[in-house]
Amino acid sequence: MITVKDVAALAGVSIGTVSNYLTGKRKVAPQTALQIKRAVDQLNYRPNAYAKNLRLNENKEIAIVLPNTHDQYYSFILAGLEKEITASGYYFNLALTDDIPKQEQKLLDNFLEKNISGLVIISCQPDRAEYFKSSFFDRNIPIVFIDRRIDGLDSNFLSFNYYETTSYLLDHLYMKGHRRISLVTGSAVFSSETECISAYYDFYNKKDMPIEQALIHSIRNTKEDAFRLGTAYLQVQKPAALISTSQTILSGLRQAAELTGLTGLEQNNKVEMLSFGQDIWSTRHTASTISSTMRPAHQLGRKAARMLMDNLMSPLLFEKKQLILNDKINSREIAFANHRIGEAANKPLRLLLLDSPNARAVIKLQPNFTDKTGIRLEPELCDHLTLLEQIMQDKNKNKYDIYMYDNPWLDLLVKEDCLHNLTEFVVTNKMNQQLFLFDLLERVGNNRSGYFGVPFLYGPQLLLYRQDLFADIELQQQFEKQYLAKLAPPKTWSEFNAIAAFFTRSNNPTSPVEFGTALAAGGQATFIPELMPRLWAYGADIFDRNKRVTIDTPQFRRGLNSFCEIFSSCNPETLNYNVEQTVADFYNGKTAMLVGFASFIADINSYGQSQIGGRVAYTNIPGGRSVLGSWGLGISKHTPSLSQAQEFLKWACDPTMSTYFAILDGQSPLQNVYSNDELVNHHPWLPLIYKTYDSNRKRSSITDRSGHLIPITQIEQIIYEKIRVLLNGSSDLETTVRSLQMEIDRQQKSTSAKS
Repeated sequence: MITVKDVAALAGVSIGTVSNYLTGKRKVAPQTALQIKRAVDQLNYRPNAYAKNLRLNENKEIAIVLPNTHDQYYSFILAGLEKEITASGYYFNLALTDDIPKQEQKLLDNFLEKNISGLVIISCQPDRAEYFKSSFFDRNIPIVFIDRRIDGLDSNFLSFNYYETTSYLLDHLYMKGHRRISLVTGSAVFSSETECISAYYDFYNKKDMPIEQALIHSIRNTKEDAFRLGTAYLQVQKPAALISTSQTILSGLRQAAELTGLTGLEQNNKVEMLSFGQDIWSTRHTASTISSTMRPAHQLGRKAARMLMDNLMSPLLFEKKQLILNDKINSREIAFANHRIGEAANKPLRLLLLDSPNARAVIKLQPNFTDKTGIRLEPELCDHLTLLEQIMQDKNKNKYDIYMYDNPWLDLLVKEDCLHNLTEFVVTNKMNQQLFLFDLLERVGNNRSGYFGVPFLYGPQLLLYRQDLFADIELQQQFEKQYLAKLAPPKTWSEFNAIAAFFTRSNNPTSPVEFGTALAAGGQATFIPELMPRLWAYGADIFDRNKRVTIDTPQFRRGLNSFCEIFSSCNPETLNYNVEQTVADFYNGKTAMLVGFASFIADINSYGQSQIGGRVAYTNIPGGRSVLGSWGLGISKHTPSLSQAQEFLKWACDPTMSTYFAILDGQSPLQNVYSNDELVNHHPWLPLIYKTYDSNRKRSSITDRSGHLIPITQIEQIIYEKIRVLLNGSSDLETTVRSLQMEIDRQQKSTSAKS
């Protein structure tokens, strides 16, 4: 085993100096730090955290005890626990019991000998309250129990509402005409299972129906036990429907049903099977409108870890908490027209889409739409800088049926009579706030005169940074010496500029990257979203509440000065960059940070696409105010294929399809994606962009006092042109600010006069 002594010998320094370097307790000279770092890398030295804890009489270890990890429900809980525990500076030790009490007892005793800091457990010993009290509570070792209560013990506890979910599923099957419904649970000694059984009895009693005990079974939560049960009783009892409390059990029962001929095509020879489960992106809908419930297990794991961390912060004063979460229901929310392939008009739907990951996902999945509706698609991709112009020109050409539009364009497109009014369509198809994120349908699709589009993309700006660079001890020491501050993800634009300058090689020859960052400054459509968050962070804006131009202010000057300053930390070519080029520079390891839209970062951690896979972290942008990065789908006012175009909107907004889109492009405007455990593991920024929704700010056109619309795109074009002159060195900041104030004021008056 490599030790600190070996590192010290190779580096030619004392053991104490190596210890200071590793712990950060004392500063180490840059040259000495470099020698130690090289020795650590050469020897592949890893500190022994357990030995360190013994020396310090402190253990940062959290024990996690689960029944198994082959059941995806438990593996998702584990993933949620791991996220929060490691982020809190602790590490975890996982143990599996297979629901064997003696095995669990042995594991817990071993953890107690190691003096663990805390425990998260799904216990198979519900009758051992006194053991947990004397062995853990009396030693001030916090515990969080999940799903299964310990009889007579007041403790931290998290679970799903098993009684309510069982009642819902029973009612659903009852409404479909089923009366002989079987219930198969795990061991009835666990509270989660007894709640399901209680719900079953209560439901049948309320409906005044006889209860057949032969339809109720409690077994070990294994596929094998479920298979054995299924082969023995399904043919005999032939229930009309069946509910299982886990997908592991359901898997065994389904195999038994298939082998015994109870899942045939004939309805009277088919058992409809539902289960508790977790939100899995690849779930396929059955003939039922429900195939499984969706327990956001990843979310439960994170909440359990946070509860434990709170308890650890105040072990004596912390009040025990109990949290009961609700299942979602995995159901089809939008119905498609019943077309056969080829039944629709021969003319294909023509789509004009932003060249983006989201649009490319449509192209990849378009066979699914054609298979469902018989309607062919002809998508055409357009870059951000010319898309609006093409849409405006199309009202005279009638080339396209569907447009993808940026949310600030909506008022202008409605004013120019480019979009079909979709109010009746939206209301009829119940495209409500429960389907989309919060009020996104209103912000992206609603104009004062009705709905003219539906959200298709939501991807706010995030700060992406090279985690490996920010964690490098040598760089940390160098930055602290130069700026008298710690190297950490910037929270303000001033900090962002300083860090970007530090990582720019022309300023710092030792920087491992060439530039601090990159901006998409090549055109108005991408330039303005780079600028506005800085202006907002400094308290600046284009118009005040009274719709007067408010550019000639100290706040605007500070924001603009900060914006201009960052270009010295970018490749000079950034003045001509589009969004894809900024992302490519970050992918290829040329920049240390990037403020980018979530809809363009899906491949950041892909080892096949990116040279920095696995080394990227995400956080809020400095200042915390992102441009609302959301695009909509609208139907051309002049399309001859209105009903077919509406079918496409329904397909694009279907929760199932939205999940597939999210896998491909990393974001979605629909609620269901953001509580999907598998997707959260795949795209770790999803919870972040969900939480930052309220801080997203929409760029909107204004209406003057006379009610005349002044499109925000016209105002932003003026701003873009004037600031480009400033960045090219042909003007100064003071002249630019005053010129902008006068020019926009003149534009506002001119628009009002023309109207």
